Amino acid sequence: MESVQRASQTGQKEVFDASVLGALVKTHNPTEMVERFLPTIVSGMDRLGRLLFLLHWHYEEFTERYGKEDLVDFTDDLKSSFESLGELVLFMKKRTLAGDPEFYGMGLNATMQG
Repeated sequence: MESVQRASQTGQKEVFDASVLGALVKTHNPTEMVERFLPTIVSGMDRLGRLLFLLHWHYEEFTERYGKEDLVDFTDDLKSSFESLGELVLFMKKRTLAGDPEFYGMGLNATMQG
């Protein structure tokens, strides 16, 4: 919440957009928003994973840019965010239509072939 308040005070629209808050407050079926936001959240997780891979693959270049001590914190934060977001995505998928086998026509009696 503090980061949202700081963003609103400094005008960082990428982080805080008051008009979006108004729309979210007026949403009639808020649980549907989980399914609407899920692809974007998965995309963010993908980007974190790619960045983590690049960081490990090109460690020396990242060390030059961020410094060894800061890079350790950056790596830890990135890894922690990636893992937390992964757990969140798995939880949300279990609770949405996208996680329901019936949604894909794969009921309990479905068989895997091929």
